[in-house]
Amino acid sequence: MKKTTKKKKVAGFVLGLAFVMLFIIPVLGGCGGSHYGLNVGFDYSREGGRWQPDVWVAVRSEGFYFDVNNVEIEFFFGPRPTSLGWTGGRIGLYFYRGNHWSSVAYALQPRYQEGHEDYENVVDELVFIESFCGSDFSSGKFEISQSFFRGRQFNHSQKIIIPDELFTGEGGGIRFSVMGVATIIDSDDGLYHIWEHGWVNLRYELISYNRVRITEANYNRYHI
Repeated sequence: MKKTTKKKKVAGFVLGLAFVMLFIIPVLGGCGGSHYGLNVGFDYSREGGRWQPDVWVAVRSEGFYFDVNNVEIEFFFGPRPTSLGWTGGRIGLYFYRGNHWSSVAYALQPRYQEGHEDYENVVDELVFIESFCGSDFSSGKFEISQSFFRGRQFNHSQKIIIPDELFTGEGGGIRFSVMGVATIIDSDDGLYHIWEHGWVNLRYELISYNRVRITEANYNRYHI
């Protein structure tokens, strides 16, 4: 009887271990537990608590070290599940160069909104990537779902090479920003106004004249 009980305990332990290896570890791995490289913005986030941006942004890379002229990183983004969505205008993707996002980005905000003839050339600190129709942004193509165990799941992602012109010193910050671009309905000036809706902040460090290290900026903790 004792031998049978002992065998049952061993069998139970083996089955439990197999369950952990087959189910629990892959779930954690889906949240980026074993990923080598950038893996920011995929964690589960409870809505209804602290303020959150209208657009959720995440970033992933295959490693941290790149050739300066080939820093290809995959960006994931879409409207927050409970956001109101977009019915018009355009969505613009930009890189912003700077080291103090908390002060500089907000200082630039009035300059974003004041109106511009060309939304691809707003201010020197912003580097335009591309834009697309705002109504498409509310479609299922950009949908985001999330669960406590698997974190955020993005339907849309795209690989973008960070322009080497952004690496202007030995080290600094780079912000990937998703902005709404629209003309003001009750204005006849035809100027474009832009508002920042989501972002992710990165930090770079030049290792040599042609190699750069890209890491997460701690400032993300307050916004994603």
